[in-house]
Amino acid sequence: MIITVRGLAAWLCAFAFSSAVAQSDVAYKAIVDASNAATGTVEVKVSFRGNSSGETVVVLPRGLANPDLEFSGDVRSIETNPALGQALVSHAPGAWISTSYRIQHGLKGRPASYAQDAYRPIILPDLTYLIGENTLVRPGWMTTVGSATVSVIGLAESASIFTSAPENKSPFTTDASLESLTNFVILSGPLRAHPLDDEESGRIVLAGAWQFSDESLVSSIRKIYRSERALFPNVHSPLRLIALLPLDGASERSPETGGRYYSDAFVSFAGRAAQVNDLQYLMAHETLHHWFPRKLTTSPIGRDMAWFSEGITDFLAYWVLLNGGDYPNERFLAYLNGTIASYSRSDLRAASNDQISGALAVHPDARRLPYVRGFLLGLKWEGDLRSASAGRKGVVDLVRSLYEDRAAVSRPLTIERVREAAAAFNPSFADDIDRYIVKGEPIPVPVSAFGACVSWSEITATGYDLGFDEAASIESRAITGLKPGSAAQAAGLIEGMKFRGHGKSQGDPDRPVRIYLPDGRTIQYFPRGKDTVRLTVLKANEGAGRLLTSACTPTLRAASQPVHGSQTR
Repeated sequence: MIITVRGLAAWLCAFAFSSAVAQSDVAYKAIVDASNAATGTVEVKVSFRGNSSGETVVVLPRGLANPDLEFSGDVRSIETNPALGQALVSHAPGAWISTSYRIQHGLKGRPASYAQDAYRPIILPDLTYLIGENTLVRPGWMTTVGSATVSVIGLAESASIFTSAPENKSPFTTDASLESLTNFVILSGPLRAHPLDDEESGRIVLAGAWQFSDESLVSSIRKIYRSERALFPNVHSPLRLIALLPLDGASERSPETGGRYYSDAFVSFAGRAAQVNDLQYLMAHETLHHWFPRKLTTSPIGRDMAWFSEGITDFLAYWVLLNGGDYPNERFLAYLNGTIASYSRSDLRAASNDQISGALAVHPDARRLPYVRGFLLGLKWEGDLRSASAGRKGVVDLVRSLYEDRAAVSRPLTIERVREAAAAFNPSFADDIDRYIVKGEPIPVPVSAFGACVSWSEITATGYDLGFDEAASIESRAITGLKPGSAAQAAGLIEGMKFRGHGKSQGDPDRPVRIYLPDGRTIQYFPRGKDTVRLTVLKANEGAGRLLTSACTPTLRAASQPVHGSQTR
């Protein structure tokens, strides 16, 4: 992505912001030129009132290339900090400030890979996809008080337009909070739209051709959405947009999927080989974030709560899918067994929550571990609660209890707050949080959560060894800490070798690691270690009912038999 910012004081002063500014605290005008697939641009003009203190922090669009920002109005000085993505503007107290900048299409054609392309601006003749975080300059003072308008000009008259705003008609109006504008979504093109729910205005929007019918995916999404909305009956907050866009660079055989929730919208991408089953978990997890844990607090959620915000969300997503009636046990158990395997092989398995939180930004394994911990803990709690109540209570009831005190939304979401709520359901849960989350003790494999519907066994499996220091290598963009005799070395990696990216399946020695070199070559190998690991493997019994439903209620006896995954290195 290329963004250039130019001081156009005289031109900006002549720009007619007056009607929008009179009604809004922040006003944007975006002029789209998507006539050329190689040079698509958006000219953005913005005006807002500066702080009464005479200093305003401005949040820059992600990927800003030119830090020499110039603003018009009664501006006295500007200090930019590209590392933080911010600029400090000094101005007359309460003065109106304006600027203009250009965003250029940052891809060669359509998105090819979710990991590399999903968050870049897409400005093509037949598809425009813009997100506030990579498009809009935002004043840092913004709170939920006030409003913002975004006027969009230049989109094809024949194109359908969808946004995260309440109305899909320019100028779009949203509240002037930093979150709302950071997560503002504009999507335009030859899109197919379907109602998300008969009682609400939300839309399911699809682009491109798929191996499934629109109706099959729409039916699945609707069922997921209604189930999730029913989990939170006292929280009325309709979702406005769910979109699916194709990854044209993915292999015809690849079901690669990915997506992200943006306040009131969820935009996902998938390879054209994806089937509905490949998308169901992604849809369930990300749309859950519309309610959970977002509606539990108005404060930012800290990294130390990722086990709850992501891991418990994982549990709830699978609970929704399995209780919906059309998600196969085998698919869920494949995920669970894979999760147990990667957890058992993780070098960070016994790290404390503070250690994991500190490593989230630099260690790829640390980013995944909170998901795993919260998911496994959710399964353990489900088994404990359902066995003690003969199936009448579960984790869903615990989660709902957090929403009963609406005054608590002003409180930060902390470990202590969740500990109090969990202990009210089962006093031992407070100890679980201290042991398995805070201290990082390995979590027992929760076979008890499924009653008599599953059986388990232990196997000896190959260990996982990436063969080099991943965090240090990512930081230096060169292979660092290469292990002599490893599969990585045998494949041709050399200490200090430059690389431009890599792909892997964390903790799985039977899926290849790919190292992408600057000259276009790819080195591939299987990260099989010389040590072995003991794994617990779960299998659905013949005739088993749907897991995590009343058909598989655990008994008190089953609930007392946790099984630990163990490793021998």
